[in-house]
Amino acid sequence: MKAYVITTGAVFALLTLAHLLRIIMEWPHLAKEPFFLLITVAAGGLSLWAWRCSGSRKVVKRRSASRQPGTSRLSSAFSSVGA
Repeated sequence: MKAYVITTGAVFALLTLAHLLRIIMEWPHLAKEPFFLLITVAAGGLSLWAWRCSGSRKVVKRRSASRQPGTSRLSSAFSSVGA
C-alpha cells in the first residue's frame, strides 16, 4: 500500500508541476478559467496528502505483558483457564 501512495503522490506532483508551468506560459488566458486553477490546487493538495500519508506509517511491535516470550497466544489463554 505504501508504494501505491508514493506513486500516486508522484503522479499528482507531476500533474501540479505541468499545470504550474502551463499557468506561467499562458497566464492571461488561464487566469479567466477558475476550473483549471481549481484542478491545479486540488492536484497539489492530493500530492501533499499522499506524501504525508506515506511518511506517517510507523510499525510498532508490542508484546503482551501477560505472555511469556516464546509462547503462543493460544497456549497462554488456555493456561489461565486451567488454573
